[in-house]
Amino acid sequence: NGVSEIYAAVGDGIFPGTNKTTLFNPRGFGLYKSVDGGINWVKLNLPLTDTGNEICPNDIEIAVGGKVWVSSTDSRLYRNGGGKIFVSTDNGSTFTLKHTVVGNGGGQRVEIEASNTTADKIYVLAELAQASTTATIECQILRTTDGFATPPTELSLPNDTDSRSAIYGFT
Repeated sequence: NGVSEIYAAVGDGIFPGTNKTTLFNPRGFGLYKSVDGGINWVKLNLPLTDTGNEICPNDIEIAVGGKVWVSSTDSRLYRNGGGKIFVSTDNGSTFTLKHTVVGNGGGQRVEIEASNTTADKIYVLAELAQASTTATIECQILRTTDGFATPPTELSLPNDTDSRSAIYGFT
C-alpha cells in the first residue's frame, strides 16, 4: 500500500557519576512506531511485567510474512522486564509474549534475529541473570523453528581460545 512502517526500541539508561547517578529517559522508554517517515511517533503497548512495570524493548525484527518480533532488556529504572520475546501479527497493534528466557536466573538482555527465508525461525542471544554464585556461563543461544510453539533448541556456544570464554561463554 506504499506506507512504510518504522519501529524504534527506546530504552532507558543510567550514568553512575561520582557525585550523583543520572537516569536517562526513565518514563519515555518503550516501543514506538511511525507511519509518516518519522515525523510522528505512537507508543505501542507491550504487555507489562509481572510487577506491573513497562517492558524495556531491546531488539526488533520484521520476519518473513510480516510478523513483528520484539525482545526485551531489564529496565534501569525498574530493574526487571528483561528476557522476554513478544510477537505481533497485526502490525504492532497488539503483542503477545511468546517466550521467556529461563537459563541461570533468566534473561536480562535479549537480542533476536529472524530468518530472512523461513517464517517463525528466530535466533536468540541472551545475557543471563547469573542466579549462581559460582563462575558460570553468562549467555545462551537459542533457536526456534516454529515461533516458540514448542520450546526452543539451545545451541552450542562458539569455541573461543581465551580462558574467560571457557568459563563464562563469549562476550
